[in-house]
Amino acid sequence: MRGPFCTLRQEVMHCSAKGTMRIGLGMAPRGEMTLILAGIGLALHVLTKEIFAVLVLMILITTLAVPPALSGMLRLPGRGTRRPVRDRDTTTIAWDFPSGKIADLVLNTLLDDLKSEGFFIQTMDINKGLCQARKDDTSLTIREHGNKMTIQTANDDAHFARTVVYEVIVELYEYIGKLRESSNPRDMKKSLAEGGGKTRQNLLSYIHADCASASLRGTSKLEIITELVDLLDARGKLRDRATVLADVLEREDATSTGMEHGIALPHAKSDGVDDMEVAVGIKRNGVEFASMDNKKARLFILIVSPKKTSGPHIQFLATISMLLRDEALREKIISAATPEEMVALMHAEK
Repeated sequence: MRGPFCTLRQEVMHCSAKGTMRIGLGMAPRGEMTLILAGIGLALHVLTKEIFAVLVLMILITTLAVPPALSGMLRLPGRGTRRPVRDRDTTTIAWDFPSGKIADLVLNTLLDDLKSEGFFIQTMDINKGLCQARKDDTSLTIREHGNKMTIQTANDDAHFARTVVYEVIVELYEYIGKLRESSNPRDMKKSLAEGGGKTRQNLLSYIHADCASASLRGTSKLEIITELVDLLDARGKLRDRATVLADVLEREDATSTGMEHGIALPHAKSDGVDDMEVAVGIKRNGVEFASMDNKKARLFILIVSPKKTSGPHIQFLATISMLLRDEALREKIISAATPEEMVALMHAEK
């Protein structure tokens, strides 16, 4: 049996009688809920006045007696564990990964592996990638920021921390090798053009005319993506332009987001944005985008979402790709003279 209750049981087992008393007194109820329930019971005539008085007396005794008793136990000299606590001089070990997404993958796999080892995992601050893993007298404080992950732990546990991260890297290396052998993203992307689906009209509200351009100037994939990112940045939609641009280009390097029929959907999750943001642009004579059908891309829709916050990122991608299957609509949008006309065509489609 593993989990937080098992870990609590293990920690209590390592306590001395003094430590157990401290835990017990700290967990003693103060009776607020008991008082409320007793009042309800009295009002409903489930409890007699005599029983109600006894309950109130018990609550008063607990409330008045526990704090001084706990304070007294904490003032008693000596440790509360059966064996001495190890030297807690700490060390911090750092790992740099090629990208934030790889750091996320390593962190999540690490936490899963530690859970399987019986560690209790506590997330301290999900937005800052801060969590703690504990088992017996081993404690690991794990932080992730960007493409870096650090573990702070006792000197005696440093070798364990390095070993568990090494095993995670080996595990992921094997999984990625198997994934490369069994799946081809380019072949899978072709299947996106098949089958039916529905357009989630409410998601199209993320598209705004002030973040659209009917005449992009760029003549290459890099210039087009940069221009779309700058369009969002100029409207104050980004927290960190450089981070957003780097994340979109990193995603593009992994697999081109050029689809078919002149459409490209560059996108990424990024710490440089607080909410999902969308930019739309047209380049009528097109640019090379390594598209599925080897044709130039003419209609570009950039989607950027925050990494640590849930949102409709994938739903929006599915919705916009479904919407643009309509050839007549695509050509109308590409032929639009103004950003307002482009966006109106997208919003009007049901």
